Amino acid sequence: MAVALFRRSGHNWGPPNLDAIGAVYITVCIVWTLLFAAGLITLLHFRKLPFIRMRDMTLVASALVTLHVYLLLDLLVYPLNGAFPCGLEFWIMGIYLPLGFALFQAQNMQLLSLSLQQKRLSWQPRDLSAHDDARSIYSIRSLRKKWNAMTFLHRMYSGIAIGACVQVVVTSFLFFGSRKFHGSYGAFSADVNPAKCRKGWEWLPSIVWQFVWTYGIGPYVLFKIRNIRDVYHWSLQTKLSIILSLPGTPLWIAAIYSDKFANVDLWWPAPMWFAPGLMGLEFLTIFFPLWEAYRTKDRRHSAQSAFDGWEKDRSDVESIDCASTKQSVNISVSPSATSSERKRRHDIYGMQALEKTLDTNAAGLFKFAATKEFTGENIVFLTQVRDWRRNYLQLLSDGAISVENRRKMYAEGVKIFYHNVCMKTSEFPVNIESKIYADLQRMFHSSNIPAPKAVVAPFADDAVPLSWTQPKNANSIHSDNEELITIASLDSNGGSWEIPDGFDEHAFDRAEASVKYMVFTNTWIRFVDAQETASMASTQGSGSSRSSTSLMRWLKMA
Repeated sequence: MAVALFRRSGHNWGPPNLDAIGAVYITVCIVWTLLFAAGLITLLHFRKLPFIRMRDMTLVASALVTLHVYLLLDLLVYPLNGAFPCGLEFWIMGIYLPLGFALFQAQNMQLLSLSLQQKRLSWQPRDLSAHDDARSIYSIRSLRKKWNAMTFLHRMYSGIAIGACVQVVVTSFLFFGSRKFHGSYGAFSADVNPAKCRKGWEWLPSIVWQFVWTYGIGPYVLFKIRNIRDVYHWSLQTKLSIILSLPGTPLWIAAIYSDKFANVDLWWPAPMWFAPGLMGLEFLTIFFPLWEAYRTKDRRHSAQSAFDGWEKDRSDVESIDCASTKQSVNISVSPSATSSERKRRHDIYGMQALEKTLDTNAAGLFKFAATKEFTGENIVFLTQVRDWRRNYLQLLSDGAISVENRRKMYAEGVKIFYHNVCMKTSEFPVNIESKIYADLQRMFHSSNIPAPKAVVAPFADDAVPLSWTQPKNANSIHSDNEELITIASLDSNGGSWEIPDGFDEHAFDRAEASVKYMVFTNTWIRFVDAQETASMASTQGSGSSRSSTSLMRWLKMA
C-alpha cells in the first residue's frame, strides 16, 4: 500500500493517480472549497451593507461559483488522469470557462458602471420641468436605438448572452462533427488518443473567447478604472483580479503545444495553469469586501453618543429607529491627546459640522461621496429636501399658504420622491427604512400617477438588492403598466392632484433624518479623514493638531 501511494507515474492518461501528488491535489481541492464556501457565505451574510449591496451579489456569487467549479475540475485533472474524458473537457473549455470569465468581467464592470452613473448625478436640485416629454419605449424601432438606450452594464449583459449563444452553436457543431470526441460518427478529423484529442483546430473557438474576455475586456476595464480611488479599495481589488486572470490562457496553450512543458505536464497538467489565478481572484473578490465589513463592524458604536446629543436638540423631528439603520464610524482619538485636541476633533466629526457643510458647501461633500463612496444620491436627496423645505417655509413666513402654492410644493415633493426615493423610478434610490418608505409612498401617491407595484423598501424584511444596473431614462418615470409618465406631466397635472391631509413642510423629515444619519456615520467620517490626510500631506508632517486646525478653518469658511 505504501509502495502504491508513493509510486509516481505522473499524468499519462492512464488509470487514476492516487499517489502522493494526487492526494495533495485532492486535499487542496477540499480545503480550498471549505474556505471558499465559508468566505462566500460570510460575504452573503453582510449583503445588506450598502457597499456590498452595490456590487450586485447575485452576479458576484454566480461568477465566483462558476469559476470555482472549474477550479475544482482543474485540481482533479491529475488524480482522475485518463478518467477525465476529452469530450467533457472540450465542452468545459468551449462554453463553461468562457462563460465564467464573462461573468467575472461583468462583475468587474460593476465598478466602472457605478462610477459612470455617479458622475451623471448633480448635487444641485435639478430643474425637472425643463425636459421634453420622454419617448415611449414602444416608439424605438431600430436595434441601434434600443442599444443606445441601454446602460453600459446592460450592454455587457447583452453581449454575454449573445456570445454564449454563438459559442453553444459553434461548440455543438465542432463536437458532433469531429471524430476526435466520438470515433463512431463525425464529418471531419480522425479518432485519436486522449493526448492528441486535446489538440487541434477544434479548440480554436475556446481560445478565441478566452482571449476576448481576458485580453480584450480585461485590459479595457483596467484602462477605464485607472483613475478610480474609492474608499472600499474596490478599484484595487478589481485591478489585481484582472491581472491575475491574464497568465492562465497563454500558459495553458503553451503547456499543450510546447514540448518544453512535457516534464512539467506530468505533475502539473495543462489546465492547472488556470488554478493560481482563479484562486487569487477568488480570494481578492471575497477578502476585500469582508475586510471592509469587519472594519465597519469594529467601528459600530463610536459615534452613537455624538448622534444622540444632536438628536436631543431636534425636538421637531420624530426619532428614527437607529437600530435598523445603524452603520459605523471611527472617531479615533489617541489616549495621549490633549483636551483641546479632543474637543477639536469632536467639533470636526460632529453633526453640526456636517449640517454646516450641507448647508453652505455641499459640492465638496457630494464630489467625495460620488467619486469615493458611490453614494452621491444621499447628498442629492439631502440638498433637494433642504431647498424644498426652505421654499415651503418661505411661503409660510408670508402668511397662510395658498391652495395653489401648496399644490406647487406637493408637486415638487412628488418629483423628489419619484426621482430620489422610489425604487422603481429612481436610478439611485436612497436607503431608508421600510416604514418611512411606505409612509412616503402613501403621502405622494396620486390618482393620476399609478403607484409602482411590488415596490420593496431597501431595509424591509424581504428586502431585495438595489438595482444599480437597470436602464433608466432620467427624464421619465415608469408606471406598472409600462407607460411613461413624463416630467412635463408632473407639472401639468399638479393642479388636479388630491393632496393628503398630513402633507406639510415636515413630509420628508423622517426620511431626511435617516439618510443624514447614514451620511453622518459613513460618508462624513471618511470625508473628514480624507481632508485631514490631505491637510497633513500639505503641511509635510507638521502634526495632526495643525492639520485639524486647518480643517476647522475650512469648515468655518464653508
